[in-house]
Formats: sequence, C-alpha cells, structure tokens
Amino acid sequence: MRKLWILLFCCSISFSQEDNIKQLLSQAETAVYSNPQEAIRIATYVSNKTENSSQKIEASYVLTRSYYIQGKLNKAVETGLKAVNQHTEPVSETHIKLTLLLSKILKELGLHKLASTYITKTNNLTQRGVEKDIETWITANIIQHNLDTLQDKKSKNPLTRLQLAKAQFDKIPHKG
Repeated sequence: MRKLWILLFCCSISFSQEDNIKQLLSQAETAVYSNPQEAIRIATYVSNKTENSSQKIEASYVLTRSYYIQGKLNKAVETGLKAVNQHTEPVSETHIKLTLLLSKILKELGLHKLASTYITKTNNLTQRGVEKDIETWITANIIQHNLDTLQDKKSKNPLTRLQLAKAQFDKIPHKG
C-alpha cells in the first residue's frame, strides 16, 4: 500500500510540473510581442527544464520569435536552426511554423539559397499531414512574405501579394 501512495504522489508531482510548463509556455507566448525579453527568460527556463519534445520545440519557437522581434536575427537563426535540426518526430504545427519563420529570417539576411531550402522543408513537412487551416495559414504566409519566389527582382507588386495573402487568411475559420 505504501508503494502505491508513493507512486501516486510521484505521478501527481509529474502532472503538476506538466501543467506548470504549459502555463509558463502560455505566459511566454503572451509576452512575445509586449515583452520579448521576458518571453526569452521564460522560454529558456522551459527549454532547460522539460524533456518533452513538443514543449521544447514550442519553447524554441517562442525564443526564435522573441529574438527576431528584438532584431537579434543571428541569435534567432541559431536558436531556430538548432531546434529544427534536433526535433524530427513527431512533426507538429509548431515545428512547421518554426521552419517557415526560419525561411523568412534567412531571406531577410540575404541567404536566399538557404531560405529556399527551408521553404522546401516547410512544404515537405506540410505534406506529411496537417490540418487544412494550418496548410492555408502556411500558404498565406509564404505569399505574404514573398517566400515562394525568393527573388525580389521578380516579385509581384507588394499590394497584389498582400491581397493574395489576405484571401488565403480569410479562408481560415475564426475560432473563439
């Protein structure tokens, strides 16, 4: 009986830690745009404390976005590349979004060939089966950020490109 109580106690601690990590990731997500430094602090903590691969990729996505917002593009790329290359399975929505964000940042850094590689990787990951809404969101972002051509000289009129992206975003049903 005593072993059963110890086992139950350990399980309850594990579940409470899991909930705590989820709450911390939620806090970090909320702080990305308003206080990226706080988001970095929380996501770094989560990344160091969890062994759950989906939580690690989520923390890396928050870190990459926060560094990007701060203008620390090299740190954003370093963090994102490390996470994408370490995280292979299972492919999650967050993993795909992180790969897409990397292609955008790489394009902004003028690394068009590498950005193109990550667009291809994004498309390949999407083909492995994601919800239609996520696929539409990815397509809209590719159009919006002109990642489909990766050649600024041949890019469409920015207004036309944004209208095409808006049409894609409008296809996604609003939840909430």
